[in-house]
Amino acid sequence: LGYVVDEASPGPCFNVTNSPHELLSLTLDNSLKQHKCTENDCTARFRFKESLTRHECMQHKKEWPYVCTAEGCGLGVITKDQRRKHMKLQHGIIFRK
Repeated sequence: LGYVVDEASPGPCFNVTNSPHELLSLTLDNSLKQHKCTENDCTARFRFKESLTRHECMQHKKEWPYVCTAEGCGLGVITKDQRRKHMKLQHGIIFRK
């Protein structure tokens, strides 16, 4: 899962859809949502750390920890493994671990 970073758009994230983790999180009791956003006045809580990180990137920071470096792509993702998989499948670029 990832989102395109476009410098020309008002914010760098678009084509945003809820991940399966976020959809599950919407239906859970708050007692199961252990990961709380620490931004001022934000009451968002999530069951999964990855969902919290995605929320922070989309709603507060407007940037992604890992961005595809292939020319003309700019896909932003949460983990190195997501970037590595994307670059291998979409661009044929393979990284050594």
